[in-house]
Amino acid sequence: MDLNQATSAGKSNFFRYLKLEKARWRVMFSDEFKISISSIHSIEVQKRVKEMLHKISDGWRQSNSDEKLLMDVAGINYGAAIELLKLYELDEKLNLAWTVDILKEKTSYTQVIKVWLVLPTSKIPNLATSLSVLFGRFTVNFMNRCKYKNFEGYVAVFFICTTYIVVANIVWF
Repeated sequence: MDLNQATSAGKSNFFRYLKLEKARWRVMFSDEFKISISSIHSIEVQKRVKEMLHKISDGWRQSNSDEKLLMDVAGINYGAAIELLKLYELDEKLNLAWTVDILKEKTSYTQVIKVWLVLPTSKIPNLATSLSVLFGRFTVNFMNRCKYKNFEGYVAVFFICTTYIVVANIVWF
């Protein structure tokens, strides 16, 4: 089944036909994303979301000049959210919001893509406020690990680190 058929099979099958297992990056989805994608009725927008997720998970990134900047949308500074939140335009009304996050796996920490939600431009300030509170809890070292970019040619590749110290289930950066 191709992407068009999978998308037209219904929004309840969005994740069933997403197929990111062979992607370069591991992708994690927030509960809010699952709710937001189920509320999208346009097959074209769902198809665009899937295409964008495939591109992002394979290491493609928008150029800095094409990237929708939070400052441009909201006009005010949202602290840490401004540094981590990526907004990719899906159509003239909707955006895909995602960040790079760190996932603990046994003895290492790996960069992963965290997809927050699909939202209209008017709701971006609300998301930025929420994420700024969340990101405000991160240490500078953790933020730097999230912001670190590693490339093979023009393709972004994830970074694995084994140098964090864990004491009493608290990660110190």
